[in-house]
Formats: sequence, structure tokens, C-alpha cells
Amino acid sequence: GKRVVVIDLDLEAPGLGPLLGAESSRGALDFLVDHMATGETNFDGLAVPASVLDEDGERVRVISAGQLRAGYLEKLARLDYAATTHASGRAEDSPVELALRALLFSCRREHPDFILIDARAGLHDLAGISLHRLAHVDVLVTRASEQAHQGFDLALDALARRKGRGNLSCVVVHAMAQVEGTP
Repeated sequence: GKRVVVIDLDLEAPGLGPLLGAESSRGALDFLVDHMATGETNFDGLAVPASVLDEDGERVRVISAGQLRAGYLEKLARLDYAATTHASGRAEDSPVELALRALLFSCRREHPDFILIDARAGLHDLAGISLHRLAHVDVLVTRASEQAHQGFDLALDALARRKGRGNLSCVVVHAMAQVEGTP
């Protein structure tokens, strides 16, 4: 019964829009690039219902990564993650972080109870910003492999340093875990 906005920020391997039956002409990448170029926050047509959820689809709005067609990779290359540092030594947020904050603020138009961000493991720039700088609760999904454990440990260490050990709100999900008694 909750209203949810789901944002596909896995820009290198997008797929949340098609998975949830929520295709639109614009996506998160379009919003980010447009905001960085113009400062505009055009949210029109960005969040669409998750049609695979039938009648519940109206409560779940999806912002896909964007249309995978000519120009997608060019837009992806335009993302500027570099933060600037003033002469005073004070760091300023990167253009991508400012655009991502504008996207999250614009999601308020949907009156969500929750905003879920689908991103890579937190080791990539955009996922790192959303995980380490913007999330209220971090949900880390891992599975049993040496590579996954190494990345998971790195992400947890970074979260602990960034958010302080006393106030880290984190949920760990072990994906593809064997159910006891099954092969």
C-alpha cells in the first residue's frame, strides 16, 4: 500500500525499466545530463507506472536509466564526477551529485513513501554518491563468491568511514543463498 519511486542508476547495465514494464522516452541519464547542462529540472514523463504489477503499478513509479539507442553512450560520457575545491580548501559537490540531488528532490512530485535506487556495488562513481552521500538506509546485496566478498568488504569499510561507525544504517541481503536442506 506504500507509494514507491524506483530509480535505475545502473547506467552501464540498465534494465529495471523493461523488467518492471516501465518504458519512457526519457530516463535518469537524460535528467542528469540535462540538469548539468542547463540547471533545469524537467521531471515530465520521467516516472511511469510499473505495468507488470497490474493494479499496484500505479503506486510504484519507475524512472528507467534511459533509452538504449544512439546517443546513450555519449550522454554517459558527459557525466562529470569531479568535485571542485575552493582556495579555502572547502570541497564543492560534483555536477553529477548536484544533478542527482535535483532528481531526488523532483521525485517528491510523486509523493513517495520510499525512493529506491538501483545502482552498482557502490564502487562506481554514481553508485558511490547515492550509497555514501544520499541514502538514509543502505541495502547491500551480495552472494557467496570471493569477488563479491572483497567488494562487499570494501563497500562496508567505505560506508563506515563516511557515515561514522555509530550511525550506520545498513541492511545486508545474501542473494542466491541456499535454503537449508536443498542442494
